[in-house]
Amino acid sequence: MKSDDNGASSPPLTVLMVTESIEPSGLGEHMITLAGALPPGVRATLVFPSTYASLNTTRRARGACLPVVTLPLAALRQGSPMFGAVLERVRPDIVHLHAGVPEEGHKLAATARRWGARAVIRTEHNPYTLRTLKVRTPAVKAKEAAYAVGVRHVDRIICVSQGARLTYRMADAAVPFSVVHNGILARTASIPRDLVRAGLGIGDAPLILTVGRFVQQKSHLTLLDALPRLLVACPTAMLAWVGQGPLEAALRSHARALGVSAHILFLGSRSDVPDLMGAADLLCMPSYFEGHPLVALEALAAGLPVVAARSVGITEAIRHGETGLLCPFNNAPVLAHTLARLLADPVLMAQLGAAGAAWARGRFTTIRMARDTMQVYRQTLAGRMPATVA
Repeated sequence: MKSDDNGASSPPLTVLMVTESIEPSGLGEHMITLAGALPPGVRATLVFPSTYASLNTTRRARGACLPVVTLPLAALRQGSPMFGAVLERVRPDIVHLHAGVPEEGHKLAATARRWGARAVIRTEHNPYTLRTLKVRTPAVKAKEAAYAVGVRHVDRIICVSQGARLTYRMADAAVPFSVVHNGILARTASIPRDLVRAGLGIGDAPLILTVGRFVQQKSHLTLLDALPRLLVACPTAMLAWVGQGPLEAALRSHARALGVSAHILFLGSRSDVPDLMGAADLLCMPSYFEGHPLVALEALAAGLPVVAARSVGITEAIRHGETGLLCPFNNAPVLAHTLARLLADPVLMAQLGAAGAAWARGRFTTIRMARDTMQVYRQTLAGRMPATVA
């Protein structure tokens, strides 16, 4: 037995957290952080696909001493008997699905429902991107219909930001929603700034860090197009890009065409992001949309100023003029001006960094995220959670 926040006794819970995302990255980090922050008496087991791209996430989970199961991607996508066997072995009270895109997790939810889980909860880590992309092809229409049917097996959907929640008005989902903002473990740099910079070979050059997969959503192209204008005002500026993805070759080619390749460090996947944040002057996040970006929260907590696009998910992490600077998305000239303005103003950078650290460390904690999630768990199990007003 354990006590809840009011001191009342409540029975232990067993939770199975599962994703079929091929490359969990931030989503997987969220699962690991949440599982580790749940109160004593809650037994959480994580399930990831056994893909090459999820290896680092699986290692991270095991390194955190969390029970981890890996299954073939096809078995997860089909909700196969292999997943049913995991359900039978773990016997969870709650199956908590984590979806990176709306298409994921529906067969898993149906299998969990057939198995008899007491509650099936789904966290949406991004906005509803089917209708918002305004591509009304038969394939997209089929995905929308599949979503509406798939979430019927779910008792409650969690969104990681209010902005993301609003996009699900278009999803025709007859399921109650909650919003639980992400929480992070504030991590500090372990290697001195000068040593990291020496390893990167950049000396005292202004360094702008970006962390994210090379996909259209992250809008690296906008930052790349902003770079020539930025170099007029700040000729030694450098971009450090952490990540991999299908657009990397195209970005490298475009950088060569612009003549700015020497000002971009393609760093690949890295395990030393806190050290890179300690060495950088600011973080840039030009994404078209986010759910509630962990990397922005981590940068804020580290005292690193953030320049980001004014888009869904980001505006609930960054307060313009207080904890960072926001600019219109897909607007390279304004982005270049904003970056140059901040790099030229060390006093403003220090003010934003200090305010951002206080904001993130006070509001976006793992303790708060776990507490809010536990409230969703308990009230969903009790069947008494009121639906939020859309």
